[in-house]
Formats: sequence, structure tokens, C-alpha cells
Amino acid sequence: MTTADGKSVKLALPGTAVEVSGWKDRPESGDMVLEAAKESDAKLVIRNRLLQREQKRDQETIELLNERRLAAKRELFQEREKKMVAEEVKRTGKTLPGILKDAGVEGVEKKAVKAVRFLVKADVGGSAEAVEEAIKDLGNDEVKVEVVGALVGEITESDLTVAAAANGSPPLSFWDTD
Repeated sequence: MTTADGKSVKLALPGTAVEVSGWKDRPESGDMVLEAAKESDAKLVIRNRLLQREQKRDQETIELLNERRLAAKRELFQEREKKMVAEEVKRTGKTLPGILKDAGVEGVEKKAVKAVRFLVKADVGGSAEAVEEAIKDLGNDEVKVEVVGALVGEITESDLTVAAAANGSPPLSFWDTD
């Protein structure tokens, strides 16, 4: 650890700015830095943290899949309901009480909401989270914003693959000059 003026230090108290070198991976925002008496203890802590992150990521993925399945079920139910209403209107020539003809029954088309997907990349986790929070609530009746991921680091080939898989546009960097 070194201070801003280049001095090497062994202890950094809370609020002291230091640069830490020698880490294999960049820590996440809010990660605690702990001292371990033995290397085996440090490896155990690292393994447990990685397992926690994987479990959290898997839980978020499961929740997202469940939300999509629920939305698909609702859409299927609505389509079935519209079909039944259309058949009833065709059979009797009258609309059912409380159901309007312009609600998609008699050929009136509703505009589909277009989803614009973003993959956010930043130099630190806090910035990625801030950008994600800033853009996720944008949109209107015609366009909806979806954040595919908020990650730390340089744009990589795997990021392009994720963006393509999410039917999004390739990630752009603020530093691109083209």
C-alpha cells in the first residue's frame, strides 16, 4: 500500500487514501479488506466471497426468469381472452359489458413497446451502479429501457457476445472517437 505522496505504509486507517497493488482481481464497491494470519485462511475467505457472488448472481437470474415466465403467462392469458371476446362478438355481434371494441378485439392494433437494452461498463463498481440507476427508469409508452448488466472493466469480446445475445447494440465507449 502506498499513500498519495508515494510512501509505503503497512496500515491504512478508515478515511486514509491509499493505493493497493498486487491484487489479482479488482474488488467490488463496498468489499471489506481483511488481514489473514495464514494464506490458507485468505484463500478460504476468497472462495466464500466468490461463492456468495455466484449465488447472488444465480438468484438474480432465477428472479429474472420467473418474471419473464409470469409476463409470458399473462400475455398468453390476455391473448386467449381477446380471442374468446372476438369470437363472442363475431357470434352475437355485441360486445360484452365492460369490454370495449378498441381494446384489441376488432382489428385495432396497439403499438408494441420497443425495448432498448444497455450493457453498462465503468472503471469502478460505484460508477456502474450509478449509471444503471440513472437510466433504468427512462422510457415512455413507445420505448422501454432495460439494463442487461452493469459491470466493471474494459469492453471485451464477451461483452459484445452478451450484447448480441440480449438483442442490444454493441457497447460504446465514451472514449471512442469514431
